[in-house]
Amino acid sequence: MARESKGGPLDGENVGASESGPVRVYRLADGRALMLPGTRRPASADALEVLADIQQVVQRMTRDRDVLDELVNEARDNYRLPWSLVGFSVGTTAEAARQRWTA
Repeated sequence: MARESKGGPLDGENVGASESGPVRVYRLADGRALMLPGTRRPASADALEVLADIQQVVQRMTRDRDVLDELVNEARDNYRLPWSLVGFSVGTTAEAARQRWTA
């Protein structure tokens, strides 16, 4: 995806450490922030924007997965819907759905 360069500093602020080393937070021109390993420096402000977009999508996916888990539990626990309907609704087989949401 082509992006217009917005410029901005590429120096992040150290905020702590993870198992893989130091962690830095970068603030983008649009106000978003993203975290990256402190040992890696992005090549450009545009690269930071792409990484921020990736992190936002992952955050949304995580929230959506949590909601889906709650809905599947509701379908099974409250309405006793069969795995075949749950599987069909998520685009998979009954067995795959059962394996994903049990245990």
